[in-house]
Amino acid sequence: MVPLIAAVSDEAVLLGVDENGLGSRLGPMTITAVRVVVDRARLKDRAAMRRAVARADIGDSKELCAHGSMADTEGAVLALLERHTGAKPRSLTEFAALTTIETDEELRRDCPDGEAPRVCFDDAVALPAFGPGPTSEHYETAERLANKGFELDAVRVSVQCAGRINDAKAKGRSRMDLDLDAMLSLVSALAVPGRSVDASLGKVGARMRYHDALAARFALVRTELETRERSTYHVSNVGALSFVMDGDATEPAISLASMIGKYARELWMHRHNRYWTSAVEGASPASGYHDPVTARLVDATALARKKLQIPERCFER
Repeated sequence: MVPLIAAVSDEAVLLGVDENGLGSRLGPMTITAVRVVVDRARLKDRAAMRRAVARADIGDSKELCAHGSMADTEGAVLALLERHTGAKPRSLTEFAALTTIETDEELRRDCPDGEAPRVCFDDAVALPAFGPGPTSEHYETAERLANKGFELDAVRVSVQCAGRINDAKAKGRSRMDLDLDAMLSLVSALAVPGRSVDASLGKVGARMRYHDALAARFALVRTELETRERSTYHVSNVGALSFVMDGDATEPAISLASMIGKYARELWMHRHNRYWTSAVEGASPASGYHDPVTARLVDATALARKKLQIPERCFER
């Protein structure tokens, strides 16, 4: 359940939205939104917020959260969730139930019969998955961030699997179309009735204009700025929405969404890797991106996938 936020004059509500895995070869694309409550008396501007999140080691997930070295990121994310929201997931299944915008049944809706759904859903994956879990330092950092006036209030994740991406492609829709649709769904889910929020979203590729996409979903949209670096709109019953180039490196709420989204994607990819390394002798875990290890996993599993009748659309984008 998304907590309700009471209107407090010295608080600001930020939304941060970003994607992870847009260009990968295997595994899902995750689009993640966070809602943050900021104490404006302690964090008067974005510069102060950036300093606070930087001291908590929250920044561009591409630089800070590398595949194969996720233990520290996992500890930080789990400590933040526990300290800020009270959530303490013990498995990927629980993590998904707490954060995913769709139910498990909805995520499975487009799955084929047979073995394919087992790859994506059967393994609960115990947490922590990549290391020992949160340390005392992780908890202290999460506590310090809250005490500074930057508190995570809610997290929601949209999971776009290879099957969904391929089905959309067959209908003439791109990954970027799915990305933008999911971003706007997440904004709607985390908007606060009766309060104006400040939403920052990572830009979708090099796209500069978003008015028509916003107008198709929200009643009243006013364009305020459209440049290569930032496109800003005022949306009725929501507040300000800004699409920001490289926002995961500059916007505190996007940085937090990017880090949690990276962790979410790595968990789903970890589940895939566990299945295939168990099913195919000699298969090695892969990042899912366009690299030699991923290419070897694709080749190593080809015969097994054929025998198991796993559709190509459910494996590779």
